[in-house]
Amino acid sequence: MCKKLKIAIWMNYPSHYQRAFFHALASREDVNLEVRYFHNIPAERLQQGWQHFQFEAYEQSVAGCQDTQNQLETIPDWRERIHVTGLTFNRELVHIFCREQIRWCHWSECLGGPLAKKLDYNLWLFHLLLPLLLFFRRPLYRPVAKYAMIAFGQGELARRSFLKLGIPEEKIRPLFYSPAPLPQVDADTRITAFARGRKVFLSVGMLNKRKGMDLLLKAFAGLKTSDWCLVLCGKDLTDGKLEALAKHLGIQDSVMFYGAISSESIASVYQAADVDILASRFDGWGAVLNEGASRGLALIGVDSAGASWHLVSEGENGFRIPGGNVRALTKAMAEYVNNPELCTHHGINSRRIFFEKFSPECNAERLISSIREKICGL
Repeated sequence: MCKKLKIAIWMNYPSHYQRAFFHALASREDVNLEVRYFHNIPAERLQQGWQHFQFEAYEQSVAGCQDTQNQLETIPDWRERIHVTGLTFNRELVHIFCREQIRWCHWSECLGGPLAKKLDYNLWLFHLLLPLLLFFRRPLYRPVAKYAMIAFGQGELARRSFLKLGIPEEKIRPLFYSPAPLPQVDADTRITAFARGRKVFLSVGMLNKRKGMDLLLKAFAGLKTSDWCLVLCGKDLTDGKLEALAKHLGIQDSVMFYGAISSESIASVYQAADVDILASRFDGWGAVLNEGASRGLALIGVDSAGASWHLVSEGENGFRIPGGNVRALTKAMAEYVNNPELCTHHGINSRRIFFEKFSPECNAERLISSIREKICGL
């Protein structure tokens, strides 16, 4: 029988989206966990509403340690542990694992974010050039293909990119973002006052081109409905261009630009909504779908976001549509405009799907089962 697993997870920076997953791991009797963060929370994330939090006993920042060996030594028994990290977080760390024959696993989203940004989120060009990029990245990911125990990918899009990077399919396993379920709270009064009895489409995230907020405004304008409104919750990075677009489309009285809200208060925003929409032109995952599902919302997600392939079960709790396609987005939103009762039915299924497959505890079991299968054959 396998003994207690000693695991060390190395992350780029602290995230409230991962805390519940780490807590679920640390709470298991068959796991001894250490978590290290290479950096502090970026200013951009803090502006979005992320907050600093007090570390648990198993967590520590190594941002002050410039030397990788010193970072390792913050875990006295690091040689005995199975390490989980992203290759690009610290290549020297992975080099040490390979050289010292330390057991380690890769964990990342799909690749392509910087390329998509450089192409100004032209999805046609992105899909044309991405395979070429991944081919030329193969040498960089050779340590994963050759030495990693497991390549954990955050969903179907990650699996596809791993394969193009030359990572053997038998080495690839899923491991998702798994934020804690949002608590049931009172609905946000600003939103309910704005809605005035109308049903609410909600999109949470930075207001920029990558998140597709312009596409969402155009799709909503195509509905021509007075029974629904749209709430965009996040920091506006467009210098007011989205508000100008809403006015140009003639929907300014039906669109609320909520602004950023703290991660501790976000539950009230979801509580005031009926449908949660992720319209990103590119998103490695998109944890807002996890959050919406946990609160029992119907979901609309794009196939250019990792979470849409898993949190959205087509026709059961929402709709998955092609990224960047305004017409498809309008059509999916119209399903709820024309059949408002569908929101309740899909919302119930969203909550069930979340707790059956995507809770932090499910993700902890996913990680431990994959590792035990690898080292114990169980």
